[in-house]
Amino acid sequence: MKTLRVPARMSCSRSPSSSRFVEALLVAAAARTRQVLAFTYPRDRWYVRTMFALGNFWLRLTGKKFRAFVHPPERMAAVLEAAGLVRATRRNAIVWTLDLYCRGELSGATR
Repeated sequence: MKTLRVPARMSCSRSPSSSRFVEALLVAAAARTRQVLAFTYPRDRWYVRTMFALGNFWLRLTGKKFRAFVHPPERMAAVLEAAGLVRATRRNAIVWTLDLYCRGELSGATR
């Protein structure tokens, strides 16, 4: 039986330099991936950015330090591909994207 481990919750939005933080998280996740890595992230669309900006404005008004960011999917994909993973599938919803990556030798069987 194969086991798929998924972090219960990961917060990637720490500061304006969070792109480096996200890249470091993806490198660490890829290093621990034996076969399949799945992750979701907000779509890089104007309406999602607007939603996040309004949410961040509310967080600032209420004194919270947390901020949410929309990261470029191309950069995240490049990090995972550099680690030897190949995207097997992508599913888009209105706000979120789900990407499924496999080790290179497995990618042909899952497409």
